[in-house]
Amino acid sequence: MATNWEKNIAGIRVCQKSLARLLEPYKDYDYSQVVHEIEAKDGNPVLVLHKDGKEHIMNSRFRPIGEAESYAAQFDTIRNKSVIMFFGFGNGTFPKSIYKRGSMDKVFYVFYEPCLESFLYTMHHHDLTEIFGTLKTHIFVEGINGNGMGALLPDIIDWANMPLAKMMHLPKYRELFPEEYLVFAKIIEDNFTRLHMARNTMNEYAHNFMNNVIHHTRYAFEGTSGSAFINAFPKDMPAILVAAGPSLSKNVEVLKEAKGKAFILCVDTAFRRLMAEGIDPDAVIGVDSVKRAAYQENYVSHYQNIMWIAETICNHRVTKLVHSYRNVILDSGDQINNAIYERAGCPLPALATGGSVANTAFSLLELWGFETIILIGQDLALTGNRRYSDKDIDAEKEAIEKGYSLIEIEAYDGGTVKTREDYRTYLKWFESAIAITDAKRVINATEGGAMIHGAVNMTLKDALNKYATKEYDVRALIDAVPRTLNEEQKDELEVFIRNFPKRVEFFIRMFKEGRDLTQRGMTLLNRGNFDEKELQKLKKRLGEIDDSVSNELEFVLICNRASDVDRRIARELTVSDGEDDSPVDVLNSMHELYCGFLEAMEDIKWAVGNLEWLMDEEGRR
Repeated sequence: MATNWEKNIAGIRVCQKSLARLLEPYKDYDYSQVVHEIEAKDGNPVLVLHKDGKEHIMNSRFRPIGEAESYAAQFDTIRNKSVIMFFGFGNGTFPKSIYKRGSMDKVFYVFYEPCLESFLYTMHHHDLTEIFGTLKTHIFVEGINGNGMGALLPDIIDWANMPLAKMMHLPKYRELFPEEYLVFAKIIEDNFTRLHMARNTMNEYAHNFMNNVIHHTRYAFEGTSGSAFINAFPKDMPAILVAAGPSLSKNVEVLKEAKGKAFILCVDTAFRRLMAEGIDPDAVIGVDSVKRAAYQENYVSHYQNIMWIAETICNHRVTKLVHSYRNVILDSGDQINNAIYERAGCPLPALATGGSVANTAFSLLELWGFETIILIGQDLALTGNRRYSDKDIDAEKEAIEKGYSLIEIEAYDGGTVKTREDYRTYLKWFESAIAITDAKRVINATEGGAMIHGAVNMTLKDALNKYATKEYDVRALIDAVPRTLNEEQKDELEVFIRNFPKRVEFFIRMFKEGRDLTQRGMTLLNRGNFDEKELQKLKKRLGEIDDSVSNELEFVLICNRASDVDRRIARELTVSDGEDDSPVDVLNSMHELYCGFLEAMEDIKWAVGNLEWLMDEEGRR
């Protein structure tokens, strides 16, 4: 018969595989000096923690189940898409009661347990399988995977449901663990900061994102989905992620020795420095929607030797300009490009990211199955008052001029180093991702910049001597992965692209009708004396329009192009849940959306027309 530990580990493994793996070495951990349980008056267990020379009773001495149910009653009317983040897990009494409340399927519960011993005790003494193993419940434990919470939150909290994200604590936890509570709160704050950064970026570059997504459809003819390279490389081959930080200068000479012994993935901002040093990496990755400075004509020959990896929002002109011998495409949530590759049986990978190209690159290396990931040039700080290894600019002055605050953080080699707000956000994402990574080891060989907790500090020379001990034909490994579309699928893609203008006209007709109907509806309601049948007919038609457009592939693209109004209205509707909105308010919100969509369609119409013209002028490529 399975023990509680075995049953709980099996449950956790379903949805938090990395946590199950990290807990395994703690199976026989001695927690007896820190935690035990006593029996309440009603016979149920009460958790007792030993801290600071005192015993702390964590449940009611009389009715612990009743206490937990009273606490959980506040979630009886929880709204869909809510995210509730709890500081404390205890012996499972509170989580079990909370989990039974709130019947909504799309509600997430996140528990952060600051006491490792308490969690291990609970794993051995209580069957928690009713809450483990579901996507609704996520567990983070201090000393095990605590930092990993920062990597989860971007997947479950977006701009629309951010107001429905709540930070709470179980009784007595905040008082007993004040320092750990600050860490918990800071992880959540950092995630909200990333959301604001992402929203501002989306609003500012909505036109560029849209244009790049549309034009990346034509690169699918010879493109390869990033998913095709999962497990394409030997497990014992290390991967080196090259960023452009100032400390890269310490490693460029040693990096030459890694060619053919490791997979070298370079972020686009570092490629120019590597070219100057005569180093051709195996791949270069870019995600920026506008950046083009590193892709001048005199660099084209270098790109012919490497694999170019890009998200579909990346500047499409770069993909055309570099003429890489292999284009690898990553998803950016646009659905259109993903559908092209999905029909061919190899959907684009959607990667977790903290906002930087290096974050995305790290997630890609994890996806591809590399067990050893070595970071160089990943300063995440203004080392020596510089941002990049090949540019001598006053980085602190530049940061202040751009509106960033300067922050002192822990340095790679001890002491402190200054960084910007956005760099600190990327740093915290790295630490979160490393805390839950499936890679066996992450080595920080930057030799400068910020301390990346969770990574092992080691010189690149030592890392290569230890882990890069074999020779590989990396080009042959890449060539062994076929391009995604066959000839028949390419023909289908060409038909799809040529039908794009007709699709655009369909959306324009629908949005114009929706705009006019919502205006008519507001006029009727404001007038007061109207035919109820006309209003019901109008509402029915609006529902039909919504159904006809919202399930189409292009709809996400349209929403992103109209991001400012779309996200604002979506947030208002998510928060209000439609309960307190008057019919006029609802129609007014819909009217704003239709007007925003129509404005977006004019831009999309131009981009689609240009796409077809380019395909005729230049051929499929």
